[in-house]
Amino acid sequence: MLSVLICIMKKITLIIVTGAMLLSFVACNNSNDNSNIDSRKKEIDSITIITQKIKEDTLNADLYHTRSHLYLDKKNFNKALRDIGKAIQYAPDNDNHLVLLSDIYYASESYENARGLLKRIHKNNPDNIVTSLKLAKLEIAYRHYEEAHRLLNSVLKIDEKNYVAYDLKGIIYKEQGKKDLAIESFKKSLMYNDKYEDVYIQLGMLYSEKNDADAIDYFKGALNINSDNVNALYLLGVFYQKNYDMDKAEETYKKIIALDSANQYAYYNLGYINLVFHEDFEKAIVLFKKAIEVDSNYLEAYYNLGYSYELNSDFINARIYYKKVLKMDKDYQKAIEGLSRLDNVM
Repeated sequence: MLSVLICIMKKITLIIVTGAMLLSFVACNNSNDNSNIDSRKKEIDSITIITQKIKEDTLNADLYHTRSHLYLDKKNFNKALRDIGKAIQYAPDNDNHLVLLSDIYYASESYENARGLLKRIHKNNPDNIVTSLKLAKLEIAYRHYEEAHRLLNSVLKIDEKNYVAYDLKGIIYKEQGKKDLAIESFKKSLMYNDKYEDVYIQLGMLYSEKNDADAIDYFKGALNINSDNVNALYLLGVFYQKNYDMDKAEETYKKIIALDSANQYAYYNLGYINLVFHEDFEKAIVLFKKAIEVDSNYLEAYYNLGYSYELNSDFINARIYYKKVLKMDKDYQKAIEGLSRLDNVM
């Protein structure tokens, strides 16, 4: 079980880090469907207004920049590139246009182009904090930690309270296995911005790895900022589960499902708790099936579904699911052992 939890926690960590990497590059929209519709309508209306203004002032670089940004938000990269190209043509010395071009490159996964452009901007204007932070994020992604540190230290010389710089230094230290330095850096980030949601999660994960109950406070810190943060809820649930507080773990996983009915990990862990701790095999079966409905390749869910059937004395279905596991992974030892047990029973 613990190995599965660790595996899932690693997946969650990557997202968070990825989310931190994308923070300044691509805006995220977590609103509901109606809000999304309203937002899209406003974008279309805004584009129409800006387009009309461009017709009236065809050489205005700022108007092209604005429309390019709107197209970027809509992930219409070709039109975004076209407009920012116009902006650069009419105002070639404006770094803001070049920075937006790097954002478009990044969002369209042209990472080398984004990095090369940011390096060029940084060389011409090394005191530009926005450029330095964006470039540092890319250097971290490429695992160029020494260069990223240099950039972040240059930012802190200009702005010693820059919480994003401390956050990124914490990510570097964490990836290097320097956990105490990572904790120190993340705490400095919170010192200068106590509403930085991702940093609470990073600290929660680091304390969770030490099995330190302070992890709970940090995950709850993220939830105080955003009660709908599924990552924070999941990691909090895992901490409770690892420490055998099953009531709180179940309560937390149920909150996740209420927010995200397609969260296979919450279904799986609820299934596991019912299988192992409550020995409610029928409920475990329902939950593992839910996990599989969301993720048809969830190997551990297939195995534990088979095991739940076996413990519930439904040997026919147990055999079916053990065989499904072995079709997906012929060397899955627990499924092999499960079939062997069933052969002896039969």
